[in-house]
Amino acid sequence: KDTITGWILDIYYRTPGERPVITFMIKRTDGGIEYVEYYGMKPYCYLRYSSFADAERIMESLNGMSGVLGTQLVTKTEYGKKNIQIIKVFTDIPNRVGQLREAMLNIEGVMDWEEGDIPFAMRFIIDNGVECCRKMEMKIVKRFKGYSALDDIKDIKYLGSEFERIPLSSYTFDIEVMNDHVDTKPERDQILCIGATWGDGEGENKRMFALDDYAGPDIQKERRMLSAFIEHVNTINPDVINTYNGTLYDLVFLVQRCERLGLIFAIGRNKAPITYKQGQYGNKLRVPGRIHLDCLIPAKRDIGDLPHKTLKDVADYLGVLKHEERVELPYNKLHAFWRAGGIRREIIKMYCMDDVIATHKIANNAFMANMQALAYISHVTLPYAMTQTYGFINAHLLNKYLFDRNMIIPKKIKHKKESLEGAKVLEGHYGVYEDLECYDVKSMYPSIIVWDNLSFETLVDEGDVLKDTEVHITAGGKYRFKRARGENDLGILPSVCLILMKARDKYKKIYKSLSNTDPMFGIYEALSLTYKRLANT
Repeated sequence: KDTITGWILDIYYRTPGERPVITFMIKRTDGGIEYVEYYGMKPYCYLRYSSFADAERIMESLNGMSGVLGTQLVTKTEYGKKNIQIIKVFTDIPNRVGQLREAMLNIEGVMDWEEGDIPFAMRFIIDNGVECCRKMEMKIVKRFKGYSALDDIKDIKYLGSEFERIPLSSYTFDIEVMNDHVDTKPERDQILCIGATWGDGEGENKRMFALDDYAGPDIQKERRMLSAFIEHVNTINPDVINTYNGTLYDLVFLVQRCERLGLIFAIGRNKAPITYKQGQYGNKLRVPGRIHLDCLIPAKRDIGDLPHKTLKDVADYLGVLKHEERVELPYNKLHAFWRAGGIRREIIKMYCMDDVIATHKIANNAFMANMQALAYISHVTLPYAMTQTYGFINAHLLNKYLFDRNMIIPKKIKHKKESLEGAKVLEGHYGVYEDLECYDVKSMYPSIIVWDNLSFETLVDEGDVLKDTEVHITAGGKYRFKRARGENDLGILPSVCLILMKARDKYKKIYKSLSNTDPMFGIYEALSLTYKRLANT
């Protein structure tokens, strides 16, 4: 077996021949990218059954269902309260879990399904303790077509206990499109220019691909410009593609415009084409072999005190490119400036390049370290750290906490939206005062969860008789929660909150002790900020 050293960036699966194959995307320490396949994971869910039912008969019925590979009787803990017997059902492919979980309820004696709604890649990470963005060694077997194989999950050995930033090469671009109309459409509107920068610097490496740099009719010019851009991305061969709103606009527009012009927008590794599909909750877009960081997504999620998340406002807020330092251009005048030619056309190109430099700095200076720290802390993949909500990531953290303690992971339940009473706002008393004291509650929301031991399994039922000294009474007496006698007696949610709060304190203390010129300052600051956001979500 060969040994590679590096970091797991992404994990995804495919099902060739009705068999799930997990693929690791790994950044090697020598700078290359390695793809490693693993065949040893079977999809599964659990079934609760009646205490009056015959488990063996139920498993016999399950084993006769198409798509079921086998069953097993296991013991799980129900949120730390009691051990229960439950049936584990293995299926051939991940999608079969969702297809069969309701059908299996028709078997006599089966009461309910559990853990049938966890995405397969996340299930693999939880079950096998995979740690993304943490340095590791992996023993692999070389296979054909550039892919390698992992025979045993135990052949992964993690190195060190501290986070270190992964050296990833990046490429940033932005497009400007002819906008004669209110909206732009790829079947109608030309791409006028594409600005690009790459590398670890502040935008020293840059190139402009403009329509007027190529000869021939307009359609031919655009084909040549796009072909040159595609070739350039593949020549630079970056690990990360940075955009600002690329998921909803730039990348989708480029894919569809290339199709219109008879081209394939193949900027994935080894010239693989971008894949995307329009889903209920937006576009699902993938650049094969590369990580796509759409800076608009973490900007919306992580910058709470900025009302407008335009590229110019975010760049100004983060200090990477102030308003007064960049070229301004009324967007609705762009088409007129292009047709005017001369200096006005050059202004469009400068405006485009300023957007590129701003996006590049936001990605590399502000977001990338935080995204890697989030993946490292929460054990999600780097693309998930860049795109998912903190609610999703915290749910994964909670699922891992429960799995590690052999507890049943609760299913997702859609609740009706309730109108909640907001915080009490005291009336201000106007005037001039002396000797004022200001108070701030440290990590207020998680602190309340820990102090009152607020968790789904510590909630006291209405019929339970407990002394007032044994409970915390909240919401004006509406809810009661069991009082913890110490940290080891805390419920699940406060235990997770306490872990995050302690880690945040640890890394905050470290980075506060360092000079902001220390190379480790940014790493520890990113860890502290990430733990804070997770705890407060």
